[in-house]
Amino acid sequence: MTLKENRSFYFSVEGQTEKWYFEWLQNIINAEPASKYKVKIDVKKKSAFANKATVCHWENRYNPYM
Repeated sequence: MTLKENRSFYFSVEGQTEKWYFEWLQNIINAEPASKYKVKIDVKKKSAFANKATVCHWENRYNPYM
């Protein structure tokens, strides 16, 4: 048996369903004998009162290369 490299990932999710999905995904990856890594997915639920960020896409219309 070869040792697998550990990889950690951190996610902030809004609901319980998303949290369950990442827990399930971690189990599937770690159970796979052919996977190269052992993963640790740390999932935290966002607070309902946390500030929400708005992501905007800005397009530079004057630069043809952007």
